[in-house]
Amino acid sequence: MQTGPMDTCWACNVAKMKQKNVVRFSLHERSQFPGERVFLDMSSMQPPVGVAALPKLNWRILVDESTNVKISQFFHRKDHMAEATCKFLKAWKDKGIVAKFWLDNAGENRLFEQRAKSKKWQLGIHMEYTPRDTPQHNHLAL
Repeated sequence: MQTGPMDTCWACNVAKMKQKNVVRFSLHERSQFPGERVFLDMSSMQPPVGVAALPKLNWRILVDESTNVKISQFFHRKDHMAEATCKFLKAWKDKGIVAKFWLDNAGENRLFEQRAKSKKWQLGIHMEYTPRDTPQHNHLAL
């Protein structure tokens, strides 16, 4: 047995370093105008084992940062989700509402971006990507 102070274990040091990576406060300025910054998240859901399958497994949420308006819908297929989002945003764009989009770089969002830039829709919306699996960056759409 040793006497005196004990050294911190390696795993504890790593955990302490990772804690310091999380942002405690943000210098982010909220948007002042509706549609100036919109957060989008699309995902597929799987029910837990033993639970009956849900009728619509694909989920989309749009959140306007300035007004905190949330629009959530469920879809049967991912391609239906991308098309419906483009249709919805086309209506917003015709009213002059949407300016900038924040979304993570998951597969569903890449499909949406392809559709939004296609000749059929030509939405011309500026999209900014946040890192995947980081809720602190896409916090409103979770």
